[in-house]
Amino acid sequence: MLVKRIPKKWGKAEYVPFKVDGTTLYAGQGENTVHADLQEIQSDMAQTVYIMQDYSGTLSVGFNSYLPYILLMAEIPPYQMQMVDTGEKNKDGDEQYKPERVPIDIDNIQFTLWPMQVAIESESAAANTTMESATTTTAAETTADTKGE
Repeated sequence: MLVKRIPKKWGKAEYVPFKVDGTTLYAGQGENTVHADLQEIQSDMAQTVYIMQDYSGTLSVGFNSYLPYILLMAEIPPYQMQMVDTGEKNKDGDEQYKPERVPIDIDNIQFTLWPMQVAIESESAAANTTMESATTTTAAETTADTKGE
């Protein structure tokens, strides 16, 4: 697996956490994780898989010009074919061969990572943070109302 990290101009760069399990690419953390099957995406032409992020930190797979941040780009080379013996012979007694697709080789995929601009939070963590903020605000308002009386 070839990994290239684009450096951040200022400060320490943080990159989207990702892993490849078998032929599936997983990026993100918790409930904010997206995945793509690289074997299914591979074709007879080179393919590029984008993991993008919106302003709220939500991840998505695929290029979308409305999403501001590219976090990960996987460049998948075209698939290779090999001739496999079928075990049969033709009428002249020659062995028969058929073309077969070679499984994807993860070591030949180039992963390019860009620094994250927005922290990745799982949706439940974001909801808990929002609930805590709402509870804190309500408590502060209650205290202010009590002191005013």
